[in-house]
Amino acid sequence: MRTLVAVTVAEINNSPHEWGRGWDGIAKRAGNSAGQRSVKATVELGVSTWTHEDLRYRRLGEGSFPRRLGHAALSTVWVRRDNGDDSSTVAVGRITGAFAAAQVSRAWMPPRVATFGSGMRAFGGHIGFEVGVNMFREFWPRKH
Repeated sequence: MRTLVAVTVAEINNSPHEWGRGWDGIAKRAGNSAGQRSVKATVELGVSTWTHEDLRYRRLGEGSFPRRLGHAALSTVWVRRDNGDDSSTVAVGRITGAFAAAQVSRAWMPPRVATFGSGMRAFGGHIGFEVGVNMFREFWPRKH
């Protein structure tokens, strides 16, 4: 689903325009999205396992809208540990996964966007997307 959304948005925006529109451009954008997701998932899993992070989202489900919104956003970068002591930590796995995906993907991007700055914008996009997913998880009605 995420790949479909990413490819659709990139195709609509023709981004990067060097890949063109149509099936060739869509294939390149799909490969880019899949490659980034693979790098992100691999780094995220490795680092979060090593640092004992539990990256599952825990819905607050009650309280004011601003409180729940803040919880969804903060839960993107602040997570519980999986060592049983109920402590929390910075989501190093998620952050490094997003950073690695954004920067590694510069290797197959057109030269115009194969820069560190462009990678940092992509990193922000990865984190922003995770915030959005958490907000969806927080506010979407639950089935009982």
